[in-house]
Amino acid sequence: MVFSYKLFISKTMETFSEWNINNFPFNCFHLLEQYGFRIFTYNEAKENNERLFLLCKKYSDDAFRYGKNKTVVYNPEMPQTRISFSLMHELGHEILGHVGTSPKNEMEANIFASYILAPRIAIHYAKCKNAYDVSRAFEISYEAAKIAFEDYLRWRHYIVLRNNKITP
Repeated sequence: MVFSYKLFISKTMETFSEWNINNFPFNCFHLLEQYGFRIFTYNEAKENNERLFLLCKKYSDDAFRYGKNKTVVYNPEMPQTRISFSLMHELGHEILGHVGTSPKNEMEANIFASYILAPRIAIHYAKCKNAYDVSRAFEISYEAAKIAFEDYLRWRHYIVLRNNKITP
């Protein structure tokens, strides 16, 4: 699959600008609420809407976006780093205009979550030397940090090769 990384950078920058996000990590729950989402745990969904709970569990052990009424349901038993990634994955579906599920949509939502939680330029300015630094600085899982750091290295290599300047 071919992805336009400029799209992900553009969408994350628009989100940062619109909601005045300039510190990392940020509150993922608050950001979802800014977009008008109602957020429930799987336990709350089970108590209030058994059908929604079963739908959530059918699709994911982490989180599920019920798009018609802007509801996100998440599993609170996951590590906080996983919850943050899952919530931003679901926001990615909304921001990228996804309707339905497909492998491409799922991959795009993962890329969006990675970019919004650990922007490559922020990794640079945080002076992260490895994935462990990224994980600590941005409070994301080590697995997500490895992917973000490897992508950051590719991005930095691109900047250096083209003798481009990083500007504020």
